[in-house]
Amino acid sequence: MSDKVDALVIFGATGDLAKIETFPALVGLVKRGVLDVPVVGVAKSGWGLEQFRDYAVASLKLNGMDPSDPAAVKMLNLLRYVDGDLGDDGTYCPALDVKVVPADEFDAAVADWATRLASKSPLLMKLGHDAMYRQSDMAVDDALEFLRSQLTLTFTTDDLREGVAAFFEKREPKWEGR
Repeated sequence: MSDKVDALVIFGATGDLAKIETFPALVGLVKRGVLDVPVVGVAKSGWGLEQFRDYAVASLKLNGMDPSDPAAVKMLNLLRYVDGDLGDDGTYCPALDVKVVPADEFDAAVADWATRLASKSPLLMKLGHDAMYRQSDMAVDDALEFLRSQLTLTFTTDDLREGVAAFFEKREPKWEGR
């Protein structure tokens, strides 16, 4: 078993306990050099990441801490947010195509999933894949700027135009890889 931690998950991350105790404690962990993984806040507040970060900034100020302190900035950049009901399985993997199937249907389900993936533009899938991994270690502002540039790049591709045309014409796209 590995001792490595990939992330810290905080349930109820928009509640009073988080506001009063959690965010200041996270800054303390950063200062001691023991927190260097994504901190994923999970709550059902209807918020996005920016609102969650703003809440953390307000918490630090409430506790007499400077949000521009290097440890606070690092902690804020480590924050991620998942909005959803704690009892809903979809909260924990909203972007994944999750399907539970009986063992005897597993091969067919995998084949169906692979076929659907293979039907997408290989160029756009590669651009998205590469962008996702390249931005993962960037500071938030740098990542957003990078992702914006990559999204702009996708809009220059023939495959994007083909995908949009095929959607409106209700036909299968013909990918050209450019």
